[in-house]
Amino acid sequence: MTALSVTFWGVRGSVPTASAEYMEFGGNTPCVEIRAGKQVFVLDAGTGAVALGRKLQEEGVKDIILLFSHLHHDHTAGLPFFAPIHDKSVSITMYCGNLGGESAQKHLDQVFGPPFFPIVFSRFAAKIRSEGFLAGETFTFGDVTVTTQPLNHPGGSTGYRFERAGKSVSYVTDVEHVEDAPDPDVRRFVRNSDLLIYDTMLTEDELVSCRGWGHSTWKAGVKLAQSAKVGQLAAFHHNPQFNDRRLAKLDGKIRSKMAEAFFVKEGQSFEY
Repeated sequence: MTALSVTFWGVRGSVPTASAEYMEFGGNTPCVEIRAGKQVFVLDAGTGAVALGRKLQEEGVKDIILLFSHLHHDHTAGLPFFAPIHDKSVSITMYCGNLGGESAQKHLDQVFGPPFFPIVFSRFAAKIRSEGFLAGETFTFGDVTVTTQPLNHPGGSTGYRFERAGKSVSYVTDVEHVEDAPDPDVRRFVRNSDLLIYDTMLTEDELVSCRGWGHSTWKAGVKLAQSAKVGQLAAFHHNPQFNDRRLAKLDGKIRSKMAEAFFVKEGQSFEY
């Protein structure tokens, strides 16, 4: 029996890319679907949420749990084009943990409302409930335990760990690693995960001029995964300036350091 299934609908960071030389790895911004039996979890609502929304609508899914790492544009841009949000028969519960306990509702109303957007977010047809929490809290959804972790990112970000039937998947994106060794709190959080989805937007050379931007590197991801005894490492939140040829080279490098590490491609699915 599959405990957790994971599908990547958007793997790019910052802005979407649409040129032909970016299509092998994918051009949509962050959106990951996790299924646990009949429960549907959506991690972030970047532009990848558009295609996911069509699929969920076709399947007739009526109950969705949407978990935001944070509300930066690349993680919310697909939200108003997520088909289920315009269906009055659908219930969507949103969680956001980097706003000091405040829910995302008023902030989404500001971003998706005049003069920036023609329709105010709170007027979308679906039954939307917005929950705020403090990163570090734990939730239970049926037989799924979701633990959360505050991450080092401007304005804060939240990591999520899903556990069901002895399997675990951790989502740690938009995080800047500490200099010398993996953050002990993050290492504890992801320890023994079957899959770690990790922010690898920068190379070590780029990090020098991008310190404080809140992103990490594939080398830091490998150190974290190996020290935490992670099963697989999915390098995620790809730099929008990295085309398929460059990502393929980085994929070769990360695999040479950790056999079960890879730069993930949009559309890939995994079961645990």
